[in-house]
Amino acid sequence: MSTREARQRIGDGQSEQLLWLGLYDNLTNLPNRYLFLDRLHHIKRQAAREKYEFAVLMINLRDFRRLNAEAGHQAGDLVLVTLADRLRDLARDSDTIARFGGDVYTVILRNIKSIADAESIAGKYSRVLHQPIASGAEPLQIKASIGISCYPQHSEDINELLHQAEKAMLDAAGSDAPFSVYSELFEDAVAVNLYNYNIDELFRDEDIRFRYQPICTLTDRRIVSVEALCRWNHPVMGEIYPEKLIIDAMNSPSIKSFVSNSLRHILNQNRAWQAQGITLPVHFNLSAYMLNDPYTTELIVDLLNESQVAPELLVIELTETEFYSMNSLTIRVIQELADQKIRIALDDFGVGFSSMSHLLEFPIDLIKIDRVFVEGVHRNHKARVITEALIDMSHQLGASVVAEGVDNDEAVRLLQELGCDYIQSHAFYQPLSVEEIEERLNPAGRT
Repeated sequence: MSTREARQRIGDGQSEQLLWLGLYDNLTNLPNRYLFLDRLHHIKRQAAREKYEFAVLMINLRDFRRLNAEAGHQAGDLVLVTLADRLRDLARDSDTIARFGGDVYTVILRNIKSIADAESIAGKYSRVLHQPIASGAEPLQIKASIGISCYPQHSEDINELLHQAEKAMLDAAGSDAPFSVYSELFEDAVAVNLYNYNIDELFRDEDIRFRYQPICTLTDRRIVSVEALCRWNHPVMGEIYPEKLIIDAMNSPSIKSFVSNSLRHILNQNRAWQAQGITLPVHFNLSAYMLNDPYTTELIVDLLNESQVAPELLVIELTETEFYSMNSLTIRVIQELADQKIRIALDDFGVGFSSMSHLLEFPIDLIKIDRVFVEGVHRNHKARVITEALIDMSHQLGASVVAEGVDNDEAVRLLQELGCDYIQSHAFYQPLSVEEIEERLNPAGRT
């Protein structure tokens, strides 16, 4: 089924719903990262033309992962929705509030008069966000770290403004301040805190470790493959999770060393599992930077040969972000990887819609449908129609389908009826250690 046929099958009303799901966060109803970036580009062009200033705020919720682990995902969702409502209530009509991803919100403060204006608004946000959230007997308490960057004082480049807001946010978290404004002084400080380290030593000393998120069947939850997720046990900042670590790696001059060390580690682990009788494909997320390196395929093939792991046991995952920078070289690299029998998975399928235009340009073995399309599948007819069309389209293209973020048995049963092949969800399998993987898959039969 073609993309056009899928659209016709869904119908105009459902197509509008599909478009909405691709541009807004399904949990908070805020604009998502893709719509935020689109608005940021638009406002930057307008600000340059009309000569006004604006600020970018990046807001991170401290200890949100701990709250999720201790109080459960329902409590976590309550926090995310409540804080989104508070931000929306505070926002001026001209501002944009977005859920940038996970526990990070972003804000565009349009047409400000000075950096002091941005600081004043950030202070109001901080006071409101820190108010307790009623939940059962014990109220939930969340602290937020807010980073501020301003156009044109700090930069006239969109990506640089976001990166500066992130650095300011890290400074606020490190100093336990409610907010921080970007300063050039952060450059050295952030480098010390994050990547003024020898990558080889970090891996050798096991400061960077991996956990493995299972992908399993819908019927019996049998693990069929795992996604490798890196974590850095930082001596000052504590445990840094994959989302942040990967961003830092991509912004580091040592990105190639980071990728090669990561791949070597997970491939050697794969070989160790095979020695125990465990044959398990491992998914690895490849950055846009590596897709623009003509020697990437050679590097990966060399590491496969070094570890003596069959190419079929490595799955390279590409996300929507990679497709924004798609060009003839990246398409060539992806095709080369596929020619080596390395499997290709498309993550975050449908979000932002740039992925659909590339489905016919290279072979895709696995498509992971983003949670925004499956979260309401069991209670919303439109969500069901859209999800069924996406599953059918994926199968027509010869790809298996993984539903991400499913959190209840009712949705799993419906997805099974719709023909979905696999699920990947924290609700059924948290990322597991090497020992936990071995315990579950040991041929001796331990469960």
